[in-house]
Amino acid sequence: MIQTAVLNFLLEIAVISFIFPVVFVLVWKMRHHKSFRPVFIGMGAYFVFSQLFTSIPYMILIQAGHPIGKAIRSNALALALCTGLITAILEEFGRLVAFKRFMTEQDGKERETAISYGLGHAGLACMFTLGWGNLQYYVAATLINSNDATVKELPATILNVLKGMTSADCILNGLIAVASFALQIALSVMIFQAFRNSKLCKRLMAYAIGLHTIFYLPQGLYDIHVVPKAVEFVLALVVMAAAVAFSAHIYHEMGVKEEEQKKKTKRKGTSAPDEKNWAVANKKLSDIPTKK
Repeated sequence: MIQTAVLNFLLEIAVISFIFPVVFVLVWKMRHHKSFRPVFIGMGAYFVFSQLFTSIPYMILIQAGHPIGKAIRSNALALALCTGLITAILEEFGRLVAFKRFMTEQDGKERETAISYGLGHAGLACMFTLGWGNLQYYVAATLINSNDATVKELPATILNVLKGMTSADCILNGLIAVASFALQIALSVMIFQAFRNSKLCKRLMAYAIGLHTIFYLPQGLYDIHVVPKAVEFVLALVVMAAAVAFSAHIYHEMGVKEEEQKKKTKRKGTSAPDEKNWAVANKKLSDIPTKK
């Protein structure tokens, strides 16, 4: 039997995970008055590169019946790292493709585009992983408590997760999802800078892929019973904090450069009329007859 408190937490967190990203997007829109286009592009890129394209290498490398796939599946840590690496590579390249191919020239000039895209990407990821995942667990737990005959048809992975799940586990899973939400926005800022600065592209892509992959490591350590759930959350929080601190510095530098560019543009706009006025004044002075 699954505890009633666990059932309630599963449902409540699932509902919150669908509302939480929408609220963030609306608050961002109201504060900065930017277009929704980058948000929708972020959602589309996440769905295509994470939900569709990721399944191809996952099936070939992990789910296939060859020895490598069997070895990876038999080790939870290796499974978490391989899953993280595949997801990281595809998602980060997906971000770069989205910025290069689907953003307008004006979008590329505004640093807010990175946050808008990140909110779309992170928001849909939150809905899929935490929202839809918790709804599946809630339905499965309800079937288990009602002794429904269809329980036998449930995937073993879901039954294993629900076995021994506590309210604390539900809360920590929700907090890890919040850390993942912040991480996705931070990674979007990094890749946006990689898109704007070709000299830093390879380095920032490597940083983003590395941080994204490492974020899956605590889950693997928890699955092989090396660390408890609370430590998994703390480790995930450390990785997220490092990514956010680095991306915050990048975001600040982008703002400084944008302000400098605006000042240069403003100076250019005012210098032309000044030069014209000086030319007219000089011409008038030259027309004044001189005494002989």
